[in-house]
Amino acid sequence: MIKQVIIMRTDLNMRKGKMIAQGAHASQKVFFDRMWNPKWESEEECELCNWETDCKMQNWSKRTPEEDKDVYPNSNPCLAYKTNIFYTNYSQKMIEWKNGSFAKIVVGCNSEEELHELKRQADEAGIVNAIILDNGNTEFKKYKCPNCGTYNVGDYFGVDTFNTANLKPIKGFICMEKGCQTIIKKEDIVIENKPTYTCLAIGPDEAEKIDIITKELKLL
Repeated sequence: MIKQVIIMRTDLNMRKGKMIAQGAHASQKVFFDRMWNPKWESEEECELCNWETDCKMQNWSKRTPEEDKDVYPNSNPCLAYKTNIFYTNYSQKMIEWKNGSFAKIVVGCNSEEELHELKRQADEAGIVNAIILDNGNTEFKKYKCPNCGTYNVGDYFGVDTFNTANLKPIKGFICMEKGCQTIIKKEDIVIENKPTYTCLAIGPDEAEKIDIITKELKLL
């Protein structure tokens, strides 16, 4: 059996929709990483063939829609004259999986360190894989204390607490930096994106090979 296993970090407590999106990124990236689109700037840079032809590839980007209809074999005998042709380096297992039922299994791991260790094992075993680094625009943030400038800020507490200075109930963050411990109101916190490794796709490959790495991980 050929399958792909997607490993999701459970310690991040991602929303279900976020997990689905990240898993889709990882599954696709295995294939996207093995695709490339040659963008030659001159005829001399092309290494696809040794045909002695008038390639005209340097003029492709300047063609009008009407001129673009005049294609092989009318004016350009090169079979790869289009710039949107992608070349692939798929393994036989990847091709079989793509043309079959593309079986996927989703499991969980507990930390970024564990995720990287699983990737290392996949690399060592020669199994295709792709890890996802989310840019942190929507879910993963880091909070900066406006008082001391560190990122050692605790989670937002949504219950009322007391500011010991005036005994008024407030909600907010607390800086955990020694010597600071400022209580920060929500509107005063400095929020920055925090790029975060979220998941890893291993395979497609033989189930027996992947199971050696992932068999101890729990299904999600």
